[in-house]
Amino acid sequence: MAQPIRFVHCAGFRFDSPEWEGPHSWTEIRNQDLWQTFEQVLSICQNEKVHFLFITGNLFEQEYTSKNTVERVAKALSGLEGITIIIAPGEKDPLVISSVYRLTNWPENVHIITTNINRIAFPSLRAVVYGVAWTSYRPPKVIWNNFIKIKNKDKDLPISFMLLPGGVVPKKKADRERLVSENSIFLHEEQVKSSGLTYLALGDSRRWQGPKQIGDTIWANCGTILARSFRENWSHGVMVGEISEEFTNIEFLRLDQRRYITLSTKWGNLEEIKAEIIALKADRQQDLFR
Repeated sequence: MAQPIRFVHCAGFRFDSPEWEGPHSWTEIRNQDLWQTFEQVLSICQNEKVHFLFITGNLFEQEYTSKNTVERVAKALSGLEGITIIIAPGEKDPLVISSVYRLTNWPENVHIITTNINRIAFPSLRAVVYGVAWTSYRPPKVIWNNFIKIKNKDKDLPISFMLLPGGVVPKKKADRERLVSENSIFLHEEQVKSSGLTYLALGDSRRWQGPKQIGDTIWANCGTILARSFRENWSHGVMVGEISEEFTNIEFLRLDQRRYITLSTKWGNLEEIKAEIIALKADRQQDLFR
């Protein structure tokens, strides 16, 4: 039996974005959390001996990201020896003329999706990776028929991946309008079913979804790597997967160590209030409360 392909799938770091809910004093804390989580992702890649790290959109925040940040990320990724990193630029970091991706020379193990649709073959793994990138501030149009023609030529590569900084929606118009905006990339469920892909790696949603199966294709949306507001009170992390021609195993791995938590209390006398605050002290040293 051929060696299974192992991978980590993540998105939504948005390095240098100032968008953290809460007082200004939390900003530095959350930026440190973000870098620590990024380093944790790289450690997972090394410990799990993965073949691929897939980043499906919004690694950076185009409007705010500095050259130093881009260079720091590139240097960190260069340390993943023997691991191929494939990045699909997303809505927040599109590959425009002034793109932050052009601020450094990327290491040889990093591939950045640049068009619609990119194809990268890995014959030794009997695998191929397709990718779609945001190359302007408007969502790219996925020309599905063109993709099918390309994929039909890759029958000798039975394991296929697609990186899409977008989502999957029902074909029914009412459901589609409810689930996506005009600034979204999306595929219909019928397109996914007919794709013949082994794994569709998505990255448009703040909340993780999946893994789910449509036809022979497994898809998952990894969500954003960390919460940025009290509204995002769900788990955040990465998808970790193992795929061969015989089996597929994909799981969500939670990484967030600090949560945004909203508490309500019934106000009583001062002694009761004091006791409740003391009871919360340990959690308050870790999580973010309001």
